[in-house]
This record gives sequence, C-alpha cells and structure tokens, in this order.
Amino acid sequence: PAINFDGVLSKPITVTVNETTKPGNTARDANQLVFLDAQVDAKEVYVQQQINFTLRLYKRTELHDASLVQPEVEGAVQEKIGSQRSYNAVIDGRDYEVVENRFAYFPQKSGTFVIPPAELNATIAVGGNSFLDPFLGTMGKQIRRVSNGIEIKVLAKPDSFPANAAWLPTTKLSINETIAPNKS
Repeated sequence: PAINFDGVLSKPITVTVNETTKPGNTARDANQLVFLDAQVDAKEVYVQQQINFTLRLYKRTELHDASLVQPEVEGAVQEKIGSQRSYNAVIDGRDYEVVENRFAYFPQKSGTFVIPPAELNATIAVGGNSFLDPFLGTMGKQIRRVSNGIEIKVLAKPDSFPANAAWLPTTKLSINETIAPNKS
C-alpha cells in the first residue's frame, strides 16, 4: 500500500508472488547451479532405532558468504556421523562439487518423526567470469536453497516384547573384545 510520511504519499507497489518449485528438486528438474538434497536410509523404524540422514549440497559455481542451517529436530537424539565429505559427481552431463554431511537420529517416541528442511543462503557470481569483482562489473546474486523435509513413521516397541528385557532396535549389531595377555 501507499505509505504516508508527513503528508506525502508514496505510490503503492504491486508484488506478484509465484509458486516455487518443490524443495529438494534435483538439478535435472530445475537445472540449478546450486541445490540441496536430503535422504534417509529408512522411512519406517522402531522407537530408538537409528535413522541415517544424509544432506548433500550440490554446486556448479563458487559460493560466497554461504550459510547452511542444518535441520533441528525435536523428540530425537542427534549425532554427527564422521566428518564432512567433498567429492565430484556428474548429473545429466554436468559436473557438480558435492559437500556431504551425515547424521544419525534416534527418535525417542512413536508416531510421525519429521526432519525439517535444511536451508542454504549464499551469494553466487553473475555477469562475468570473476567472482564479485567491482572492476570487471561482476555482480553477486543472493540465493536461498531449501532441501526436502522428510517424514518417518516411528513404530512403538511391540507389545510382545518382554517388559523386563533391554530394548535395542537395530538391523546389525557387532561386539568385539580384545584380551591382552597378563604381563606378570
């Protein structure tokens, strides 16, 4: 709307809001220079069972002032798995640098568990070959990318499970022990 300041009225401005594409689109869908992708290894688990979550940043351009906000979850224990990994991937004939982070989530109650979208805010170069060079006239463009959110069905501990037994839901369990000889 018009703004009134000391009796002077500004002109109203019309803003058109267009529908955006779904978060988490692949480069194939949007042919984007930068996008995020989130994946889990299971869509249905038992309470306290580990969910492996992978967040990948795909980029074909340099990023400046990048800020990646990882999803904050409620009702689960979250642990980082390993360190950040970087590698190259080819998608639809285009080379991407991929930055990958992995997390383990352990939902603490049954029901629907939601991993919200991650968000990337950054500046990319536009209008030239050099990045943000004021002498060459290169401009920066602010971008915001959002990954897909993920819903997981968390099942309660089965009624048939003994009440006094330890609950350890897992698909694989290894126990190793090393015994050193007594040096007496």
